[in-house]
Amino acid sequence: MVDTVGGQIQMMIADAATTLPLARDGKLRALAVSTSKRTDIAPDLPTLAETGVKGYEMVAWFASYAPAGTPDEVIKTLNQAFVKTLNDPKIVKNLQIQGIEADASTPEELAQFQKAETEKWVDIVAKAGVEVR
Repeated sequence: MVDTVGGQIQMMIADAATTLPLARDGKLRALAVSTSKRTDIAPDLPTLAETGVKGYEMVAWFASYAPAGTPDEVIKTLNQAFVKTLNDPKIVKNLQIQGIEADASTPEELAQFQKAETEKWVDIVAKAGVEVR
């Protein structure tokens, strides 16, 4: 990030929470989003597909976890609190200012999403021939 802002490197791909505040301050020029569709936090930015880079999608995401064996009722209560918080207009606006687009889900939806992301990236790493040493 420092090298991009300082002009030592020409471009980078990074999460919106890190880059959008710098773009809004005129320290970076945002070119596109790496999501499959435009985002509400930067609706003016095209997707990479719209710029001609087809088949590329990368999403930064965060999730909350509890220790294994946490009772289902506790998980349900925590999830309800997260959903309520992430649907609060003040929280949504504050997160958007920070470059974060919140999307609350259920634990089951998170598990499905993680499974799909893992399968996607395992396939990409295998096709690229990347080896972990």
